[in-house]
Amino acid sequence: MNIMNIFSRLGICLPAILALCSCVYDYEPEIKELQDERLVIEGDILVGSVSNVKVSLMKPLTSGTRGDYQKVPVTAFVESSTGEQYTGTVVETGNVEIDLTQAQSSAKYRMHVKDTRTGKEYASPWLDVQKAPVIEEVSVTADIPAGELSFYLSMHGNGSEYFRWTFDEDWEYRAAYRAVLKYIPPVQRGETGEIVDMPDSENLFYCWGKDHSKAINLATTNGLATNALVNHRFYILGRAERKISYVYCMTLKAQSLSQECYRYWSNLEKVSEMSGDLFAPVPSEMRGNIKCLQDTTESVIGYINASELAEKKTFYYDADHSFYRSDEKYEEPFVVPQNEWLKYYEKAYVPIDYDFEEFTVRYLWGQKSCADCRSLGGTKNKPSWWPTSDI
Repeated sequence: MNIMNIFSRLGICLPAILALCSCVYDYEPEIKELQDERLVIEGDILVGSVSNVKVSLMKPLTSGTRGDYQKVPVTAFVESSTGEQYTGTVVETGNVEIDLTQAQSSAKYRMHVKDTRTGKEYASPWLDVQKAPVIEEVSVTADIPAGELSFYLSMHGNGSEYFRWTFDEDWEYRAAYRAVLKYIPPVQRGETGEIVDMPDSENLFYCWGKDHSKAINLATTNGLATNALVNHRFYILGRAERKISYVYCMTLKAQSLSQECYRYWSNLEKVSEMSGDLFAPVPSEMRGNIKCLQDTTESVIGYINASELAEKKTFYYDADHSFYRSDEKYEEPFVVPQNEWLKYYEKAYVPIDYDFEEFTVRYLWGQKSCADCRSLGGTKNKPSWWPTSDI
């Protein structure tokens, strides 16, 4: 979960949290509005990978409503203690990519961000690079009686005892019905249009979806006999999740943290779990390690960590488990006479298949949402590395 999402979920209790800097239990539950804007800088220095830095402005709460977030136009670069400078590329407003694939982990690094609206510059301290943990396995277990598809992580540290990870999700799914036909509307009203075969290359049966982990995934081996996580369950999906209906891929990205960085993210995790409970204990440390070079008293939200990145892809094929069970109901395709083709097309129906009755071709129509996989939120953008030959 990113920092903006965490504070958005907290709603009106955010000002009280940000105001705290000492005792976490004894405080007045009076809600005070945030009086100034706060810059939010999210991202890490990922040596050997591509870093992504996102910057936004958190505005004061007004009339008891949630705070507003505005993307901030910025430039950014990373400098090394050996003199190299890695300039970022602006992807969109408030989003900068910095290619550190050629950077060496033996140097120290710091992040620089410039707010192009105000000219202010922000920087992290010089940071040692944390060595990547070693991911041994991401395993998947289907518990049919419990209705849970569980993901387990096994990895060991490479110096640090503190870890954070995120993951990307890609999946292939299918529409309820495969349309082998398509309708070409008439040029002029009063005509019926035409039904032709659907080329395989134009099929709307296979689609792909994408998502990114929302929760804060943290773990520490401090206090354990060994610096290792073994079968640590961190993610659960239910049987009706469409993303596991056919082929699913998780790309897990893990990094080691400094103790201070772990403490910061742990506090954010606690804030997230509070989810608006004003009377719960509030973490005392919300300050990050990013400073404004022109005004060191300015409060900035965010913590920059320098690390290598460990990455592992894990595939799940539902055909191997028969775990997925859809809870959706679909209207059965039905015959539409030729003189009503246009009417049904304009009501979001499409031809799906045909059959014969006494040597007469009958065209079966169904709801477009049942025959066009894109209507379920995905796209035809198949990842280049995807394991199936579907198109």
